[in-house]
Amino acid sequence: MSVSRCMRCFDNNWFNALRAAAEKLDPQQDSVLLFRIREYTAPKARATIGNPPTAGALVVTPVTDDEEEPESSATEREMPAAQGNIYGDFINFRGLQHAPVNEQGVVFLFGMICHELGYVVEIVKTGFPDCVAKRRVGSGRWQLVRIEFEFKSRNFKSHGHDPNQCDVIVCWEHNWANCPVDVLELKSALPRLPSTL
Repeated sequence: MSVSRCMRCFDNNWFNALRAAAEKLDPQQDSVLLFRIREYTAPKARATIGNPPTAGALVVTPVTDDEEEPESSATEREMPAAQGNIYGDFINFRGLQHAPVNEQGVVFLFGMICHELGYVVEIVKTGFPDCVAKRRVGSGRWQLVRIEFEFKSRNFKSHGHDPNQCDVIVCWEHNWANCPVDVLELKSALPRLPSTL
């Protein structure tokens, strides 16, 4: 959709366009984007932002209605945009400063700790399933498993993957009750491992 058509459809109001887009997003799968839209369209943030974001835009930390307005000026609260980079909570786990915020972070973290969790990776590939590995199932015994990486386990379902074609979902956060596939949640596995080697 062109900018001019977008502005015509939403009464020349960028915030109306953003709100309309937010209504179409999946709260589970698009939570980061929804947060950023709500943050940008918050009434107090709007006072300091007049135009849609660009690559060099400033990110303004909004103040919600239940918070007091900080004493610093709007200019002091402005921070340079990080070109879209979003960081997870600090975990300071070995060489990884932040928790994963997407599937690629899950793949990286799994690669760091798979051996300690009893897995040996045979192949990581594009397409479903993402990985073929062997899982230790006993002393001197290994089982071939097909692994799909997801940021949250429920993404497996929303991506339309076939549970019969996968043995393990490796994710950062397990949020799918009654999941028909084994799930390895890395978030709960990390505390059992040393944070330094």
